[in-house]
Amino acid sequence: MKTKIIAILGLASLVFELAACQKDPFTLYQYGQISGIVIDGKTQKPLAGVTIATNPGSATTVTNQKGEYTLTDVKVGTVTITGDKYSYTQYSSQITVTENKTTTASFAMLPSSTSVGTVTLTSSLPDSNAVGIKSIVTLSWKSKREAPIDTVTYQVSIIKDGTNIQKIYTGIKDTLLQIKGLDFNSKYYWKVSAVYNKQEVAASSVWPFTTMQKPNVAIFFSRSSANGLSEIIAADPDMTYEEEITTNYLPTAFAPIGYKNSNNILFTSYENNIPYVFTIRKDGTGAMRVSQRPNMSNYSVGNGYSFYDHGNKFIYTNMDGLYAANIDGTNEVKLATAPTNRHFTNVDWCPETGKIVVRTVGPMPYQSEFYIMNNDGSDMQLLIGGISGMLESPAFSPNGKYLVYTQDISGNLSINGEKIQSHIFLKDLQNPTSTDTDISAANNNQTNGQNDLYPRFAPDNRQIIFENKSNLSKVDGNIYTIDIFNLERNQIVTGGTFPFWAN
Repeated sequence: MKTKIIAILGLASLVFELAACQKDPFTLYQYGQISGIVIDGKTQKPLAGVTIATNPGSATTVTNQKGEYTLTDVKVGTVTITGDKYSYTQYSSQITVTENKTTTASFAMLPSSTSVGTVTLTSSLPDSNAVGIKSIVTLSWKSKREAPIDTVTYQVSIIKDGTNIQKIYTGIKDTLLQIKGLDFNSKYYWKVSAVYNKQEVAASSVWPFTTMQKPNVAIFFSRSSANGLSEIIAADPDMTYEEEITTNYLPTAFAPIGYKNSNNILFTSYENNIPYVFTIRKDGTGAMRVSQRPNMSNYSVGNGYSFYDHGNKFIYTNMDGLYAANIDGTNEVKLATAPTNRHFTNVDWCPETGKIVVRTVGPMPYQSEFYIMNNDGSDMQLLIGGISGMLESPAFSPNGKYLVYTQDISGNLSINGEKIQSHIFLKDLQNPTSTDTDISAANNNQTNGQNDLYPRFAPDNRQIIFENKSNLSKVDGNIYTIDIFNLERNQIVTGGTFPFWAN
C-alpha cells in the first residue's frame, strides 16, 4: 500500500514539472500611463474639455479646467494619442508607453475654421426680389454668430441674369458693400459668404433684385477723384442715382455744360498742360478737343464756354476774343473782341432771345463787368459794371427773362481773386432799372467766409443750382438748389462743383 502512494505522488510531481515547462496560454498585459497639459496654440491658455484617447483603444479622458489629463492603464508599447475639441484642429501623435511608468505628453491645439462659431447671414437690403433699385446700390446684410472666437470677413458674389459673368468682392470687413455701374432694367442675383482663414464657414441664400429703368440725366457737375483729378458726374433731377461720364477718360475733366436733349457735354480738360474745350457723349464715349485756342484768360481757366445755335455750335472765350465753332470744332470764327485792356472770361447764350452775355476782367480780377450782345456778337453793351466786389458767372434763365450771377459783397480787392462772401444775385432783364435781388441773403448761414458759386437756372425758370463752399476750403463744396420765389435752399449733392442743369 505504501508503495502505491509513493508512485502516485511521483506521477503527480512529474505532471507538475511537465506543465511548468509549457507556455501559459493566458498571457497577462503590462500597463503604464500618460499625462500632460493641453493649451490653446493661439492664446497659450489651458484648454479644458479636450477629449484625449489612444489607438489602439485602451483609455479615454477629458482635460480639466487647467488643461490637465491623465490616462491610466495604457498598454505598454507604441500608441497613437489624439486630442479632439469642437472648433479646434484635431491633434494626433505617437507615444511610447513603458511598464509601470508615466509618460508625459503635453501639446497645443490650434483653432480650426469653425472657430468663428455658427454664422447666420440674413436680412438683405435691398429686400429679396426688390425692384426699382438704383445703378449705384449699397448691399447690406446681418450676421448672427454664436460663440465667436475670431474675426470673419465677407465675400459678396453678384451675377446679372442671363450672363455667366460673376463679380466677386472679397475681404469685406463690414456688413455692407456699395456697387456702382449696374445696368438699368436688369435682374441681378447676389449672395454673401462668411470667410475665416481663407475658408467659407457660412453662406447666405441667393437674393435677387431688379434695377430701375434708366432715368433722364439732366444734372451735371464735377467731383474731385482720389487721384487728385476731376471727373464729370451725371445725375437725374430727383438725384436717384449718379454715374461717372468720364470713367474711361484718363485726363482731368471739369466744368460740364449740357444743352436740352443734346447727346454732347462740353467740358474743360488739358492738352500739354494747356486748357481747351472738349466734348464727350453722355455715355462716356467720343471725347475730343473742339476749341482751336486755349480756354483761358486773365485770372480764368476753363468755364468760359456755352452751347450756341441751339446746340449745333458752341462759343468760348480766349483772352480778348469770343469765338464760335461747330460742335465738332470745325468752322471756327471770331464773334467779338473785348474792350481795351480787358479779357473775356465767362459766357452764356440764351436760345429764347438769342442774346449773349459775357464777363470781362481788367488788369485785376476784381475789375469785372458784364456785357450783353446780339447773337452775332454785334452791339455789345455794358450790362453791369462799377461794382465793389468781384462779379462772376452770369447765366440766363431759359426764357431769357432773368440773369443770375454772383457778387462778393465783402468788397474784397484781392489780387489773386479770393472771394470772402460771394452771394447769388438775380437781375430782372424785363425791368433793367429795378434793383437786383440778393437771393443768398435769406440764408442765415451765408456768413463771412462762405461763398455761393457758379449759379445756373433749372429748366423751370424758377430753381437755381449752385455750389456753396468755404473760401478756406481746398476741396469741393456741396451743391444746392434755391427757389427764386420763396428762397428755400436744399442740398442735393455732397462734394461737387460747377453744377449745370441741362433739361
